[in-house]
Amino acid sequence: MCDSKCRLEYLKWLKYNNELQCLLNEGAVMSDKYADKMWTRLKDTNKVKERLSRENLTHHSKWKDQDAQNYSFPQLTEQELRDITFGIFQVKQASSYVQEHLKPSAAFPQDFEFTIQTADNVDDLVKVRYQSRHSNSQIYNTYIEYNNGILNPISRWFCTCTAGERTVGCCSDIAATLWHLCLNQTAIHDVNQSPNNYLNLVEDALQFSDYENSSD
Repeated sequence: MCDSKCRLEYLKWLKYNNELQCLLNEGAVMSDKYADKMWTRLKDTNKVKERLSRENLTHHSKWKDQDAQNYSFPQLTEQELRDITFGIFQVKQASSYVQEHLKPSAAFPQDFEFTIQTADNVDDLVKVRYQSRHSNSQIYNTYIEYNNGILNPISRWFCTCTAGERTVGCCSDIAATLWHLCLNQTAIHDVNQSPNNYLNLVEDALQFSDYENSSD
């Protein structure tokens, strides 16, 4: 019993260190690419936060639930998503955040849906509510501003979590929302299975990422 437990802990440790080395390697490669962009954004104020206040969009009654599958959202490549997050740390966490947000579909109970919120007469802003991983009573509101008609359709975001106001990179809630809506939205509806199996599916999708071998 002890040998099995020790072996499991060793494997977890080995996996963590391998992933950490990948993060360090990518960080060295990508640092020059992102340095100028980070510097440019460093002193920016969060324009989405300012807009929410200016247009009185912070009140819950302004927003209505809908299934993300029925919503047209810009699509990104994985590299474009990394350019927003400035790396792959948040991207690698995205599948677990998405899994926690899934709920059974009202129309098709055998399926699961990813709930987003939209506001009347606001066609360039989407909201997602995430429960805090540390407190059942704490809800974080994530907002993403987009434009389907331009080359870089995702440019601004805001979240009410402690890291959500940053303009250099983004928090894990924003990354998870973008990862699902822009890269893996159809996965839920392609298969009828439990959230755990869905998690396996999207984690498998991450294996096709070339980040470990990228020299770009």
